[in-house]
Amino acid sequence: MYNAQIILLRLFLGAAALESAATLQAQTLTSYVYDFGSAGSPLDAGTAQTPSSDFNGTSGLDFSLPLFDSNSGQTLESVTATLTSTVNGTVVAYNLTQNPITFQNAYTQVSLSLGVPGNSAVGFLPEATVSGTAEPFLPPAGTYTPSSFPATATTTSNPVVFSNISAFEAPGGGTVQLNLQSDGGSVGGPTINNIAFGTNSDISIYGAIDVTFASNPIAIPETSVFALILGALALGAAVVSRRHVED
Repeated sequence: MYNAQIILLRLFLGAAALESAATLQAQTLTSYVYDFGSAGSPLDAGTAQTPSSDFNGTSGLDFSLPLFDSNSGQTLESVTATLTSTVNGTVVAYNLTQNPITFQNAYTQVSLSLGVPGNSAVGFLPEATVSGTAEPFLPPAGTYTPSSFPATATTTSNPVVFSNISAFEAPGGGTVQLNLQSDGGSVGGPTINNIAFGTNSDISIYGAIDVTFASNPIAIPETSVFALILGALALGAAVVSRRHVED
């Protein structure tokens, strides 16, 4: 009898595992990609004091994003955004000494924000770094020319999660305006005595935003799984019955 109980338990656990495997169906990922600017026509990032007209000033760029249909039989689990972008700029090193100064990881960067106006938003800070040697100040005064270093880099951010996914779903679907804003470009570098970093040109950017919906279907076991479960339980009952007869 003891062995029969063990066999029945194993069959029951096996059937439960089959049911679990049926209900844990593959997650669905749906992506929407939006381009802004291009290599031939990058967008001026502007500055914190002077918003860029390429980003419509403080209004930003609008994209029409399909809403997740909450009546689709699936549950929206998360909404993420990934930025792939190319930043172009120039780092100018002002060496206030008469000796060369080597520096590392000076940068030009752009601050971007993406979200649904009045609701959930995420931020990005793509940058291009550069290292070099700033030439010294050369007398007489007035002949000094700062050292310029072009800084260009293409990067892809880690996915950033929107905190309020309710802004991205509605019964029956629909659309919502997704807004991309530039909070301005900036230049900086390591803290080194007698050297300062700035720029003498606009900072530009272009790239693409990937917004991804992750959803899971409502867990409903397949008919074949029900058959396997019932078959396993029937076999277990037969084993118990046989053990009773043998005893």
